[in-house]
Amino acid sequence: MPESPPESPHDSHQAGAPGNLMEWTAERTERFWAFEATRPGHYFSYQNRDALLRYFRRWIRPAERIIDVGAGPGFLVERLIEAGHRVAAHEVSERAARSLVERMGDRPGFLGLVTNDDIGAQAGTFDLCFLVEVVEHLNDEQLNEVLSTASRLLAAGGTLIVTTPNEEDLAAEQVYCPHCEAVFHRWGHVRSWSARSLAEAVRDHGFEPAAVSTTYLAAHGRRGEHALRRLWHWLTRSEYTEPNLLLVARKTPAAR
Repeated sequence: MPESPPESPHDSHQAGAPGNLMEWTAERTERFWAFEATRPGHYFSYQNRDALLRYFRRWIRPAERIIDVGAGPGFLVERLIEAGHRVAAHEVSERAARSLVERMGDRPGFLGLVTNDDIGAQAGTFDLCFLVEVVEHLNDEQLNEVLSTASRLLAAGGTLIVTTPNEEDLAAEQVYCPHCEAVFHRWGHVRSWSARSLAEAVRDHGFEPAAVSTTYLAAHGRRGEHALRRLWHWLTRSEYTEPNLLLVARKTPAAR
């Protein structure tokens, strides 16, 4: 029986429903997102790219070189370029990376795809790094690798922006496959984050949190929608947790 991912001090809680809990191997993850790439509306970075630019504009505006780590098909990269920024992408999935490069082509402002082999040459050359809806998909080894990659690519004092679901109930998003009898999270999430655990994780990799907040990101730019959601939950006395956890951190001078 496949095992669930190992517990981590940074996890709020792990998926733990009984049954044949599927392990998200690299091959399964690749196949899943290859399918989802045919439905771009399912991507967080597609749904919320304008909201991301609005919410983080004070940190985006001064950045001369930006990189999106875990860029997927490049929806956020594309929107940042359209807004006049110079942006590179890092993506470990070969399929997603090919799709991204094909879509970006020779577009002015696209700084290219940074592979793992390129990190040494590109180390310390970026002012801002995005990690959008990435960290909830990673086991401990992968998390260490991704945060180390972000740290290496950023210049000293550079800005890291992380988004992830806020205190997600992983079990509530599990589904059952009647064909293979596997239980799995519908979006491949393997860990849940709180403001505290996320801040601790980035500190462990040489970042100092500058701002940690929770919000309903999709409502930014939609006048009154956030207030209406809060009012509804107050009137019905139902529990309401802001769905999005957002962190901004600075790379410390001592970080490598």
